[in-house]
Amino acid sequence: MDPFIQVKGLKYKTKNKNIIDIDDFLVNRGEFVVIMGPNGAGKTSLLRILSLIQKPTEGEVCIKGQKVTNSKQAFSLRRQMTMLFQQPILLGTSTVFENIAYPLKIRGESRDAISDKVDSAMKGFKIAHLSKEKAWSLSGGEARRVSFARALCFEPQALFLDEPFTFIDGWDKKDLLADVYQFIRQKNITAVYVTNQKEEVIEKCDKLVFLHKGRVVQEDIHEHNQPQESFKYNFK
Repeated sequence: MDPFIQVKGLKYKTKNKNIIDIDDFLVNRGEFVVIMGPNGAGKTSLLRILSLIQKPTEGEVCIKGQKVTNSKQAFSLRRQMTMLFQQPILLGTSTVFENIAYPLKIRGESRDAISDKVDSAMKGFKIAHLSKEKAWSLSGGEARRVSFARALCFEPQALFLDEPFTFIDGWDKKDLLADVYQFIRQKNITAVYVTNQKEEVIEKCDKLVFLHKGRVVQEDIHEHNQPQESFKYNFK
């Protein structure tokens, strides 16, 4: 095992309500972990804590064996990660190329490196033909592909996904998920994905985690040769 993220004694409360209560949770480097559970289970809160966006009420969060103890440290580690939400957030008046290039520019990449990485990301997500289009003119599916290309172009060490396929239907969803999966596998990117749609990822994930009332109630290791029926949990 090569732990990338590990939490211990994790608790998160808001207004005296317990949102997260997890004794131990581990994500190894390069794993694709899926978190499922009913509405209100604490999935998004856990994702925000794992990605260092939200500070827990109690407990420790360790990234690559390093305990996160202050905001400066958390900020430095967050620059090695990226997170995608349900709705894509783009710079509307900027072009597709400029949107994808943004995280590379703020990290001080050279012009040549930016050009190469953006071109590669656009090709990988099948949007090279949109390079000069303004973000505001894109369809929902196109904007989603741009947001993924931007999130992955700088090859983050970890990717956090908060139901980013919710408003994509049918073949477009399967095609985009396949592109994302191929990219993270090629680059050995650690990924944690929150969803309520088991069929989206059951054949691709390494670990399937069920969350209920803020607790991990079941955790299945997927050997990629198990039938889908082995991944079940009845929430009541």
